[in-house]
Amino acid sequence: MAGLTVMLVIAVMLCAVAVVGGTMVSKSVVRTAADQAALAAAYRRSEGADVTASCAEARTVAERHAAYLEACSFDGEDVTVTVSRGILASGAPPGSGASMGAPGGMASGGFGFRARAMSRAGPIDCP
Repeated sequence: MAGLTVMLVIAVMLCAVAVVGGTMVSKSVVRTAADQAALAAAYRRSEGADVTASCAEARTVAERHAAYLEACSFDGEDVTVTVSRGILASGAPPGSGASMGAPGGMASGGFGFRARAMSRAGPIDCP
């Protein structure tokens, strides 16, 4: 009976480590995805693309990071994006119904928990 208890305690500890580790990885990935998506949209806009095409570029960059672009808006030439991703999972929007390993479903929802990051990019005036 003592051996079973020890095994149960070890299993619970391993699950806790997996959740904490997955959360840290998801937060890091979503921050990177938001930064790169904002930069891509700002660059695309600076080359003369319209807002729709610039935000489409941001979405593509976010998806390459297994994340989901929640919002993309421009204020003049400055872009602000919000990106999210399921914790312990891929990053498609929650409730899209896809299976494990594919966008959506339980895998992307991260059991209901999502990491989010907002980033802003745009030109600066150089003296």
